[in-house]
Amino acid sequence: MISELRHTIHNYFLAREAWRKADINDDMYLVALCFFENMSYRLFEDDKNDRLIGLRMAFRLYKRLGHGESAGIVRNDERSRALIVGGTLKPAAEIIKYVAGNSHDAIHTYIGKDFISAPKGMKWKILWVMLPFMIRQSVACMYKPNRINLALATHEVFEIAWIMFYMKQHGLTTLFDWIPYEKDSNFLSYNAMQNHVLVTKIPSSGPLVTHNRFMLAQQVALSTPYHLDEVQKFKETIRVQRCLMWPPASAMDYADFYNDKPIQNQKTIGFFSHASWIRKAQGHAEHGRNVARAEEIILGYLNQFIQHNPEYKIIIFPHPREKKDDILDRTMAFYKQRLGNAHFEMLSKEEATIANFHRAAIGIGAFSSIFYDRMYCGYKVLIGNIGFSDFPMRGSSLNNVCFETYDEMAELIRLSEELSEREFFLRNQMSGFTRWDRPIIAN
Repeated sequence: MISELRHTIHNYFLAREAWRKADINDDMYLVALCFFENMSYRLFEDDKNDRLIGLRMAFRLYKRLGHGESAGIVRNDERSRALIVGGTLKPAAEIIKYVAGNSHDAIHTYIGKDFISAPKGMKWKILWVMLPFMIRQSVACMYKPNRINLALATHEVFEIAWIMFYMKQHGLTTLFDWIPYEKDSNFLSYNAMQNHVLVTKIPSSGPLVTHNRFMLAQQVALSTPYHLDEVQKFKETIRVQRCLMWPPASAMDYADFYNDKPIQNQKTIGFFSHASWIRKAQGHAEHGRNVARAEEIILGYLNQFIQHNPEYKIIIFPHPREKKDDILDRTMAFYKQRLGNAHFEMLSKEEATIANFHRAAIGIGAFSSIFYDRMYCGYKVLIGNIGFSDFPMRGSSLNNVCFETYDEMAELIRLSEELSEREFFLRNQMSGFTRWDRPIIAN
């Protein structure tokens, strides 16, 4: 472990040098660009103003170590040579099932990166090696504007070193990266590929431009045809040797579920929330788009539409954040305020969005990966890309189902209402988005 730790710290300083040189043709520059500049969901937006955040993260690492080598690890199949790196442990079983089913490769271990620790006997050795690095990062955080990135490096360097140590210890040769949106993902790939590990990244169904415009791996598992367009457009910075096409993770187990699930009411509009108002209130980092504002505008449009078309009904498909017990009352108050007198109902906290697509004839929202799950299952989607200059990209068929103004939304609703689900995708030239006609990739 100490050898891997020293090597990872060495690569950190190589990345820092590459960042300063800014040579876009250098793979290490892509690593550095994400590592030193990208946002992360592991800390709050307000932490960027905390000059002591480096010291706090060093102390958190001290507390984290010594919980045993099994912390954050779910062992699955000892015969396999494949490992999945995720964030948390709760969805481990579902992720293992999804990756194993699509890769046709049994999974040896799932690692929840947020929980990785080390045996008590290694704690002080690790801290001794990392002490100069932690001191340097803590001092830099006092005056550098990218202090969040520098503070998180304390944990990321340890985590990557531990993953490399674990893979070497167990003879693992394949790594599936479930969280490529994190800023250290390319740093993990770089270290893994140096150790002759095959790296496959598995981004969410959402647009790659949001978190994965800079990508370094041998393979990437895509889940929508829009991703194929993005890989082509950003081929200078999405550096992969092979593209795979997998179904969206959440929708895979539900495709057959909808074979006999007709639309319950044709004149129903489902609003699919990204919970941006909560993210904003809780100080979570934005990804460069004011999604909260876009969602508020769309809800205003829906209020206006229902006033002119009272035969329609609105169903709110809340984000899991909005269903929490301590948030639920605020969630209802938020939608009552935004929708005014418009009648609406909301899925209960026991009702999963993925299992209730058939409740709404048309799905509407601003920016959510759930749209690609819904389309994969064969249901209509309209996207309010209000204020999004880079989505969808020019020439994409997704533009056919996007709107910016109220009149555009109202017209799309009326046109879509007249079409069957299959006619909707055919008319809008959206080949490959549903389970009926998945694209075949020629690498």
